[in-house]
Amino acid sequence: ARLSYFEAVKYDHSKEYPVKQIGKIDRILKQKQPQKLSADRIQNRYHQYIELADNQFKEENYIPAKISYQNALGVFPDKQYPKDQIDTLNQVLAKKAQRSAKIKKYQKLIDQGDESFSQKKYTKAKSSYSKALEILPGEAYPKNKISYIEYVLSRRRAVDERYNSFIEKGNTYFHS
Repeated sequence: ARLSYFEAVKYDHSKEYPVKQIGKIDRILKQKQPQKLSADRIQNRYHQYIELADNQFKEENYIPAKISYQNALGVFPDKQYPKDQIDTLNQVLAKKAQRSAKIKKYQKLIDQGDESFSQKKYTKAKSSYSKALEILPGEAYPKNKISYIEYVLSRRRAVDERYNSFIEKGNTYFHS
């Protein structure tokens, strides 16, 4: 069963199930036959876990990689390398979660900006796009929308100024 699970993992490193099953089998074997496992077999098992975990990590299959490193620690609890890799994975997963939260917040602001923009509420739209840029400063979409809004608002101001100028002239002529 153990070899079949290892073969399954070779075909798809992203799946957690076979990795967990291998760990279960190893724990069962360790409990039932600790004296029968030679030092070489134990070392080999540890290296299989590490190789598998390293490959999963490289392929960005972080959760299965973490499980594989934990399985390696089950074989040799005092080894530092899998502990360090688990710490690194935890940091990567935390950053990934933060990035995901940032992207959700950014997208919500973009959606709000687009909604306001479609309703021609340009000041509100500009505010949403500006907040989105604070979250992800390198994004072009909100920059382009802000530029367009500034253009529209400046055109509106110019039209308003001309309108007010004509009203003033009309009022001046009317009162004289």
